[in-house]
Amino acid sequence: MKQLDDFIEELKQLLGKKLACVTIFGSKANYGLQKVTSNVDLLIILNSLTLEDLRSIAPAISKWTKAKNRYPVIVTKEEFYASNDICALEYFDIQWNYQVVFGEDLIKNHTIGYNDLKRQCIRELKMLILKYRNYYAVYFKNKKAIKEALVKLISTCLVVFRVVLRLQNISPSVYKNDLIDQFNSIVPIDRRLFKRLLAQKEKTYDLPNYALEDCSTLVLNELSKILKQVAAM
Repeated sequence: MKQLDDFIEELKQLLGKKLACVTIFGSKANYGLQKVTSNVDLLIILNSLTLEDLRSIAPAISKWTKAKNRYPVIVTKEEFYASNDICALEYFDIQWNYQVVFGEDLIKNHTIGYNDLKRQCIRELKMLILKYRNYYAVYFKNKKAIKEALVKLISTCLVVFRVVLRLQNISPSVYKNDLIDQFNSIVPIDRRLFKRLLAQKEKTYDLPNYALEDCSTLVLNELSKILKQVAAM
């Protein structure tokens, strides 16, 4: 991927030995670099970082994001290894599917504890319920906004599902529909509901406007059930 090669080359020139690791994570990590064209998630780990460094790489990052890629996650090596208390879920999800494209593999041997993962799963589920409930109260008349909120919600749910499976020593499937089935095998859920939300996210299905109220009720009920069961694990 020429965009990525150019971006890394700029970072190397601007940061020198401070640049420790550049990693693709998420769904694009297993595409193969030649097939990836945009919408890439990157984790950039530095040996040290100053505001001057951020100013120097700002033009390169701007070019990268203008090419329809997400803003990269930028952390120091020290921060990366010391943030399990607040980033366990995110780090675990990166470990699940990643590809190092520059530098040393700092991801592979990073240990994330059971308790950190469980606590953040519970926190994320609680926040999903609170945020969606409040969002619905404000935007329930805006069908497009509700659908967009449901897409964000299923994205977070899939991360939680993967982590809970790992907590039960089950290897999560890379296929999202299969992942939902796997999760259902240990925490009974309305699979049809979550698969419809996934299809909405992947733009292979459009939730009917008339069904959004019932869908929202079901989602909140399901999240509450999942939260209770995960907390009891």
